[in-house]
Amino acid sequence: MKRLINIFVAAFGMLAMTAGFTSCEEDAAEKLTIAGSWKVVKFESFVLNPEGGEMDKAEWNVSEYNFVNTFRLDGSYQYGVLRVAEDGETGDYREDLLTGNWSYKKGVLTMSFNETGRVEDYELVKLDDKELVMRMTANDSADPDVKRVITTYMSRLTNFIEEELGTTN
Repeated sequence: MKRLINIFVAAFGMLAMTAGFTSCEEDAAEKLTIAGSWKVVKFESFVLNPEGGEMDKAEWNVSEYNFVNTFRLDGSYQYGVLRVAEDGETGDYREDLLTGNWSYKKGVLTMSFNETGRVEDYELVKLDDKELVMRMTANDSADPDVKRVITTYMSRLTNFIEEELGTTN
């Protein structure tokens, strides 16, 4: 599980945005759609070699671990692993968290991480009321001509109204 947490942290630490929306109204609507809690269900990863081919493909189904991202309307961000309460309902976050701030503008989800001081941009591949798919592309530290692409798939747990009103567990 620690390896999966490290993969998730690395994925969120290297994303680069390329998609875009044009109007402020669309940005506001997208921000409202992003806000809430999302459970991470899968990671996909591959390396783009300098010739453009994909290699080192991998997929991790992490839905059983309860990795959760919470994007609040005030622009704060929290990542953690949810505990399961004795009654079987999802409980509070555990101690091992990533926190920071997020913003969204013209197709770019920007996140800053308090623990590392990094600021990263993310490409939103899919965003609707039930699904959030984010993609990161990053240079390999050993060879800048090689890029790693990691895609994170999430399903919605709560929406922004429940988060803001405190009606969730």
